[in-house]
Amino acid sequence: MSEANTADRCLEASNSKRPPRTDPVFVSIQLNSNRPGQIKVFLDHVEKNANRPEQVEVLIHIDQGDDLMKQTLEIEKSQRRLQLRYIQTDMVRNFFDLWKPLNALVKLTAPRAYFVANVSDEFLFETVKWDDVLREYVAYYPDHIFRVRASRFRHRNYIDFWECGFAPDSLAFYTKRWMDIVGDWNPCLGPDSFQQLIAYYLFSSDRFNINQNNRDIADPFLKFSGEGASLGLHGKALQQRVYGHIPAWFRLMSVEMQREAKRRAMLLKAHIFAHKNSLDSYTIRDDSSRCRIVLREDFLGRHFAFSYKINAIVIRLKNSYRKFLYHYYTGGGQEAAIRSLREGAVFYLCYRFPKLEKIVRRLKRLADQNIVAYYILNRRTRENVKKFKKQIEFTPVNYYLYGTGEYAKTIFQHIRKEKLHLPQCVLEKRELLEINPDLSDFGGVKVLCDQDVLKRVGRDELIIVGSLSFADRVIARLKHAGCQARIVTFQV
Repeated sequence: MSEANTADRCLEASNSKRPPRTDPVFVSIQLNSNRPGQIKVFLDHVEKNANRPEQVEVLIHIDQGDDLMKQTLEIEKSQRRLQLRYIQTDMVRNFFDLWKPLNALVKLTAPRAYFVANVSDEFLFETVKWDDVLREYVAYYPDHIFRVRASRFRHRNYIDFWECGFAPDSLAFYTKRWMDIVGDWNPCLGPDSFQQLIAYYLFSSDRFNINQNNRDIADPFLKFSGEGASLGLHGKALQQRVYGHIPAWFRLMSVEMQREAKRRAMLLKAHIFAHKNSLDSYTIRDDSSRCRIVLREDFLGRHFAFSYKINAIVIRLKNSYRKFLYHYYTGGGQEAAIRSLREGAVFYLCYRFPKLEKIVRRLKRLADQNIVAYYILNRRTRENVKKFKKQIEFTPVNYYLYGTGEYAKTIFQHIRKEKLHLPQCVLEKRELLEINPDLSDFGGVKVLCDQDVLKRVGRDELIIVGSLSFADRVIARLKHAGCQARIVTFQV
């Protein structure tokens, strides 16, 4: 549709007299968007799969000056059964500002809404009558302080505050009472991570009490697509996103933000306590000088305190150590690309000092091509290639080389020196090929994603595992993929 036609439709929609909505709002969905096409798809899924879309409120933030989005939303308002509203601001300058407008949106939530959710326009509602599923949870807790978890992390338990940052429940429906008590979505990046911290401090504030304040409900029926962050990014763009995320991450994990998350958790706990003990008249105040939330019963004058003190020294020490193992402690775990303290320190210093990154990359390339290959790998690799040559001398076989690290490159060099016929192709994981385009330097032999090639590898073919440090893991990956070829490893 041309912009002119869009503007004409927008004018017709704005001139049409439509009676104001009187339907009570049951759930309020709040998000940022700057993609007209995607927001239409999003609204289609919300409305089509809701049983009572007229009781669904969608609040959208768009950028100041984005006239095409504004025109699109004006048209959508006139055509939708759901209740659609939007605001325009200049708050968002980049990806790491997306959290800021959400606090403005939550203030516009319909007063009678029961659930509130923050999503992205890529989250598509797949469950038919998803709103009826949520209605089953109304008053699940009589004090109406809880959230319904629906993301892929819905069943995850948390034992460390860093887990809340990399594996938050990014698709949860919070009761409006929860949001009214905690005040807003977040004071920093991002809403899902910060709310996860609040939930974490709520249930972990009294670990050894048999009565835990866990107000998370993991729903098994709600299904969504489009979940995930940094989708479609690779190479330099992905690296810039990672580097930009580091300062935001440590802001979230700072002592200040951890204390604020626990303070809000204790506000929830105080209200839960008041309802559980049938307190009719009470006041709740924040005693910031002593880091505690104080509940005072008006009739008897009793006081109850809920401390939000945290161990600042422990948090600072953890943050200081973990920044040098950033990939490991931000969701990579045992599968992290960088797991050693030395490599982690280099990564962090390269982030802090961009000029250092160029020097490190050059030194690493030099080491890969010369020092490491010659002094550590050269002799044993030559012997392995000679043995392999004898094995296939009388029975030629198609073979593949798996792994594009320095060891695989050394193997490839000796294959050429021995004048052995070259492998069909070199295999590597898709994500590593996307992150590091330098892995494709194999002199004319194609480097392909293993998932695309393994389907075609037959029983009569051979795979040489050329991974120096992760040979066992590569073999397990091949077997898991159902690879039928013979597997040979060149041990050093």
